[in-house]
Amino acid sequence: MSRNNTEKKNNIFGRMKVTAALLALNIFMFVILGPTEVFYANYSDFDFEFKDFIFMFLGIGALLWILGSVVISVLPDKINKFINALIFAFGLSFYFQNMLLNPKLMGTVGNAMDWASLKGVTISNTIIWIIMFICYFAIAFFEKEKRDKICIYTSIFLILVQIVAFSSLVYKLQGDEYKSSHYKLSPVGEYELAKDENVIILLLDATSERFFEEEVKKSPEILDGLEDFTYYNNANSKYNYTFPAIPYMLTLEDPDCTITTNEYKKRAWTEGKSKEIHDKLNENGYSYNLYTGSGRAVYLDASYLKGSIDNVEEASNISYKLDYGEMFYLFAKTSLYKYAPYIVKPYLEVQSFYFDGITSFEGVSACIESNASYYEVLCNKGLSIDDSMEKAVIITHLSGVHTPFDINEKGEKVPESETDIKKVRLGINLMLEKYFDELKRLDLYDSSTIIITADHGQYKDALDPQPIYLIKPAGQVMDKMGYNKAPISSEDFIPTIIYLAGQDASVYGTSIFEIFEDEERERKCCFPGKGFEVYTYTGDKEVLRNEIENGKYTRIDATEDWD
Repeated sequence: MSRNNTEKKNNIFGRMKVTAALLALNIFMFVILGPTEVFYANYSDFDFEFKDFIFMFLGIGALLWILGSVVISVLPDKINKFINALIFAFGLSFYFQNMLLNPKLMGTVGNAMDWASLKGVTISNTIIWIIMFICYFAIAFFEKEKRDKICIYTSIFLILVQIVAFSSLVYKLQGDEYKSSHYKLSPVGEYELAKDENVIILLLDATSERFFEEEVKKSPEILDGLEDFTYYNNANSKYNYTFPAIPYMLTLEDPDCTITTNEYKKRAWTEGKSKEIHDKLNENGYSYNLYTGSGRAVYLDASYLKGSIDNVEEASNISYKLDYGEMFYLFAKTSLYKYAPYIVKPYLEVQSFYFDGITSFEGVSACIESNASYYEVLCNKGLSIDDSMEKAVIITHLSGVHTPFDINEKGEKVPESETDIKKVRLGINLMLEKYFDELKRLDLYDSSTIIITADHGQYKDALDPQPIYLIKPAGQVMDKMGYNKAPISSEDFIPTIIYLAGQDASVYGTSIFEIFEDEERERKCCFPGKGFEVYTYTGDKEVLRNEIENGKYTRIDATEDWD
């Protein structure tokens, strides 16, 4: 072998050593550690296990590392030097962004971020990135041996730090709560009804009464199919945002700001009235099923629901298939979201319920939280009768008009950029019409009580917190939708369900049907955020709005951060 060929070969291997070290840092962050951290932080929202994806990601990471190191190393010197400088700059910038420069990554209680309010953070973060890149690129002009040592040793040190973090997470993920023995809400019966009597609650997230009324004025056809319903236009959501609205609504356990949010979820479902409520329903022959994709907000760990909800099963008893391509895409995007500067984060935001659609349970591929997915399966599969259930209370929590929007006016699944809130409402209307048609096909419409409501109003609009509330009691037939201005609240939900099941509800409160329109009733409306802002009012929704506009609230401070 000639001297020139030997030098060239040594030069390529020397460059490969540098490139491999630089690439290893980026690939380990994005493909291995990032997805592991996302899974660990949100495991209760996922219907799969750590082992279902980590070996695939390790393989993909190794392949990218080997191919990238080889390809970049054989490039001409100037191009190789520039790409290595770019990889080094991005690697360190990504690392410091995740460790030091992410003051806020998640919206309040899991909602989408309000990026407009973070304009100052975005500007300062961008300036820091520019300064970091200038400093990192300056290293590229150092003497080659010194430059290579700095790059290799820095990358190796940061990789070792992250390997320690990864190993710690892997060790924790061996705990029983992360394995298939972990309980899950089974979605198998989400399109099934009892053969005799059904109390059906369609919980449309973030769907407010003001929005509903405004849309009715613009599009009266929204009322088509709702002729047999009574619209309660003075409803109150005691707590706003899905958490703690739904946990309170189903357990009647008020939040306790002296403990953490996770401790409250456990207490609400394991120490509150939920098991007693369940038993009362069962005593009268009712199955009690809950379908929601918002596990982290509603119950955290489905094992807490044992004895409170009937469709709780061990994950090992539910067969499922995974869309690995979509899984890799979402995890990669979430990793990039963690490490990227704020100027690009809005384009990378992924909420936990995006992952629900990648898991298919025994042929049921619809994500409970997605309007579009639910409607698609409803059209293709329809509703059916489960002969093993005589009676049932069925709560189905759908995304409603919560962002991100995913359905258009034709009921089609579309990207958020191709729809808007009005189109979503029309799409939901199609879904409701189809649901009613299916009930009629099964001859269950007349005998069913149907409640269409929401966990809260518009979370982005403090002046619009009241939820939509429509009720069709079993047997009710009317020519047009009725109106009722009774001062009802989410604390009346459980008494109403117990009342409809033929049991004495007085121990839990008063059912909606026993609250009169002219009743003077003091109600509370609570907005979470490092505790609660509590608005106490007597009167209608306009009184509440005046209280909110004037800032007339009392404060409950939290020991832990409830934001």
